[in-house]
Amino acid sequence: MGSLSNPQNNEFDSLREKYNLEIQTSSDVVSLAVHNIVLNLGFNIRGDTSTLLTRTPAGLVLQYNYLDTQTKMQMTIFPLGATILVIHCHLPDTSDSYTFQIKQIQEYVQDMRLVNYDRLKRSFTSSIGERLRHKARLLSGVEKGLLSLPDEVLRKMLMFLDYRSVLSLCATNTKFWALGQENDLWNCLLKKHYPNALLVENETPNERFIKETRKLNARKKLTWMSYTVDPFTQEPLFPQGVGGGRGPGMGSWFPPPFFPPSRRGGGLDGFPPL
Repeated sequence: MGSLSNPQNNEFDSLREKYNLEIQTSSDVVSLAVHNIVLNLGFNIRGDTSTLLTRTPAGLVLQYNYLDTQTKMQMTIFPLGATILVIHCHLPDTSDSYTFQIKQIQEYVQDMRLVNYDRLKRSFTSSIGERLRHKARLLSGVEKGLLSLPDEVLRKMLMFLDYRSVLSLCATNTKFWALGQENDLWNCLLKKHYPNALLVENETPNERFIKETRKLNARKKLTWMSYTVDPFTQEPLFPQGVGGGRGPGMGSWFPPPFFPPSRRGGGLDGFPPL
């Protein structure tokens, strides 16, 4: 039987002893590590706790409940070839599924010992863990407030906002961040801010939006360069002696210190950088 350990703690050794688990393959090592991550997300083993891993033709199967509720989750772990490991999490109550793939299992298992646990935890949690927990909280009635609304309602709400508000809202949590990546939303924003913009082949609406915003910034900058006086302070932008004394537009152009304090530090069009 191989040895499972982590330089930072003895959680895995104690889990292996608790379930009397025999480590047979590298998949078993990662499975126990992922099980520990899932426990930290709030899931508990369902049914007979004396057996953690159920070996089936489909792979290793683990059954959970979220907290002390009746919301169920099944996790199936199976290899694809010698190096790839697939972790599939399924919520039977809604048929929602989440899949996480490890492309190089050697990154986390060496000589039947677990390594890089923190990296595995961050990767799993940011990829599917937070979404899985959020959905389980909704199903169990633990999650309240705005996030308890259906995804379709939240999508409609986002489409009524301007793009700066969308970016701010999507920075609040992983739920809105995921909704903020959808092409339908950026198609709506693109038509709202740049109605004449056209998508080119193999280009996403988000990419086109960024390009249009940068083009707008460049046009605003050229507009400022064409002024002979600051439109806010009425002070000369190119006093005699600047740029060889040849007047505006004829010498070297200097960075514009003439921007009023309210506009310094932001984009020339008032938009925050993407």
